[in-house]
Amino acid sequence: MAEGGVPAPEGRKLTPQSQLKEFGKSILAAALLGRWEEIFFRLTTLSRLLAKLAVAAMLRRKTKVEAWLGAPVISLSSPPTRWAKLWIWLPLVPFGRRALLTLLKVKRWQVLLASAGATWWAVHSARKAMVAESLEYRRAQKKLSKKVDKAETYAEWVSARTALETHEGKSQDARARWDRETSLYDRELLQARLAHLLKIREKGDVAEMVYALRTDMLRNLGNMSNKDLYKDRAEVPKPIQDYIQEVTLQLKYVTHYEFPDFNVEDKLSFLRETRHAFGRTALVLSGGGSLGTFHVGVVKALHEQNLLPRVLSGSSVGALICAIVCTRTDPELVDLMEKFCYLDLSFFNNSSLPQILKHIISKGSLHDIGFLAYRLRVLLGDYTFQEAYERSGRVLNICVTAANTNEPPKLLNYLTAPNVVIWSAVAASSAFPFLFMPTDLLARNRQGEFVKYLNIDKTHCSDRRWRDGSLEEDLPTNGVSEMFNVNYFLVSQVNPHIVPWLALKNVFPRKLSYLIISEWKHRCQQLAEILPNWFPKHMFLVFCQRWEGDVTVYKNTSIMSYIAMLVKAAMNPTSYSLKVAIAEGQRNTWPKLAAIQANCAIEQTLDECMWELKKSVNNSMLKQRGRIPSWLNVDTISRENSENSLLSPSISAEEETRNRKGKKRDEIHIMQ
Repeated sequence: MAEGGVPAPEGRKLTPQSQLKEFGKSILAAALLGRWEEIFFRLTTLSRLLAKLAVAAMLRRKTKVEAWLGAPVISLSSPPTRWAKLWIWLPLVPFGRRALLTLLKVKRWQVLLASAGATWWAVHSARKAMVAESLEYRRAQKKLSKKVDKAETYAEWVSARTALETHEGKSQDARARWDRETSLYDRELLQARLAHLLKIREKGDVAEMVYALRTDMLRNLGNMSNKDLYKDRAEVPKPIQDYIQEVTLQLKYVTHYEFPDFNVEDKLSFLRETRHAFGRTALVLSGGGSLGTFHVGVVKALHEQNLLPRVLSGSSVGALICAIVCTRTDPELVDLMEKFCYLDLSFFNNSSLPQILKHIISKGSLHDIGFLAYRLRVLLGDYTFQEAYERSGRVLNICVTAANTNEPPKLLNYLTAPNVVIWSAVAASSAFPFLFMPTDLLARNRQGEFVKYLNIDKTHCSDRRWRDGSLEEDLPTNGVSEMFNVNYFLVSQVNPHIVPWLALKNVFPRKLSYLIISEWKHRCQQLAEILPNWFPKHMFLVFCQRWEGDVTVYKNTSIMSYIAMLVKAAMNPTSYSLKVAIAEGQRNTWPKLAAIQANCAIEQTLDECMWELKKSVNNSMLKQRGRIPSWLNVDTISRENSENSLLSPSISAEEETRNRKGKKRDEIHIMQ
């Protein structure tokens, strides 16, 4: 029997090659019969046989290899090759005979050793040069990255970011960027719309210009709002930028155009309904305790670029920042942004461990809600939601949650709660469990006195208390969208239990991180539905909410910075920490400004044009009509059939009927 259990035929010995064949056949047979132990045994035997064969082959070739290496490079005894015949002429060259004798003594192993040394030296030199070049490249890249991180203004950030992209070669690869962009939005559609608008403006036909603007002005025309289009870039793509500039130019031209048959009321009708079709933008600020000072940097970056929306919403500390912004006029807001880091934002009255323990035992919370309400009143004044809207023109939304009833979260604004005092709403929205106790909502009656909000005697409603709105609806996007026609949300997220999940996008690919976050939300939703009612489900419901918007700005965190963030969440901010947080908020907002500008520049122009025209509108006309007249009911040159219109003269009777119905609706509205 041969080695390894392979039987040998009688009368002859198996060669190593035959043994390998027999091993293969036996392993195949054992695999078909399912004898896994036998397969393992034969594989180990096969590995030993292969090792022996390799050693035997090396020993057989050892003599030949030694003889080949010890032979001279040039041998006179061997027949000369085509190249070796050239050495015949060496003796004719000066010192040729001595060189020939030296070459005859050179061995092959010496040539191989010298070749290996030369190869190592060449590779080492090339590697050293590449390392030096790479080191210089990394140093320059690190220097430019520091400039990006330490930029104090948006202009400095754009300049540093552009230099960094040029250094990395991203700006030079224009063709690759063009190919990537064209797959993300419809470039041809925007160029066609731009050419059409330019043609109309060259004709100077205002009626046709108004018709073209009103026909197809959408926020996401040609998918120009795609978030991937503005990832890691500091500017808006050229076709989108040209289209936005032309639209804003024509809107301003229509606003300041004077024509007898197209008066101020008609312009307001056109702008109002165009803005309604275009939609609004809202800034939503999350909760997060003292970490909410990050929101100030976001607001400052948007305000400096004239991109701050007029609809703001927030919960907890986000409600505080929104209230500060919405109770100030534009000149006051400019001055406030410069001096914000010097404000006293001490809202936690207990700063030492004995004080906190004493307050927990006596009151059941870490801090006093009365102290918070006092500080908020000093900072915000006694403005109601209605007064703040009339004063600043901004819509303030604050979300609160009922503490002792089964009511859904309530969104407070100048429509739902016009007489509620803002500082009491902010205090209620900041009453996070165990941090502050729930509190009352205060309103002002017709005599200007403070009363409880919806205080109905002799019912349980007389003792209604409210707490943090972020427990059930941190980002009230649905309510804001329904009330104020908002279709684009800017979100600033600093909640310590949400930011780590958003940071997963920097670690894993986008689709994988989306899968992880979706699975986590789904499991939390299941636990909230399965667990009994007496179990505190808010710890799971906070993860089931919406975390992000169309553009989301959040704090970049690591493990150590996250621990520091948790510690600072329940501490009073200092002037230095305010300055650092504001700068961090600005730097995290600047990369998003290109996307925000592409989506909000036309909307901001519409708002500015409307505000300019409203100043010149006759107040008696507004009182008589009750509202700005509807664009559908205005009979001007802009409602006439344009040369590109699909309408025919045969439907003029239908237009007349529609106009009569619109006038009838206006009369009913005046009677109401």
